[in-house]
Amino acid sequence: MPYSTADVLRDLSEVGVNAEHTWYGFSCRWTDKSGIVSAECGVEPDGSISLCVRGNDKNTHWFFRPTVREIAELIVAGHKHLVAGTCTTIVDALKRAHIESGPSETRSYRTLPGPA
Repeated sequence: MPYSTADVLRDLSEVGVNAEHTWYGFSCRWTDKSGIVSAECGVEPDGSISLCVRGNDKNTHWFFRPTVREIAELIVAGHKHLVAGTCTTIVDALKRAHIESGPSETRSYRTLPGPA
């Protein structure tokens, strides 16, 4: 049985991530030392899944995975770093989880600078 958005929302809820279904996928919200941070997740034109996080640093952080299950695993791992205190912002926690997931041609991360 395919891993669905409902499965993602269940798994995120189980670890304490505030997430909800949207028409394009799902969204998440965290409160960390930088304030309230939101993220949106949806399907890209090539079929991959992207997580767009707008942190309070004015930058936009993009995480890409080939499947919704892998993006959920990234979010759960990042959230666990935030809760454990090993990272103080969700952006740093997601970056750390991304690095820990190891190199891959199908997993990527990039930051787009915000307005000056």
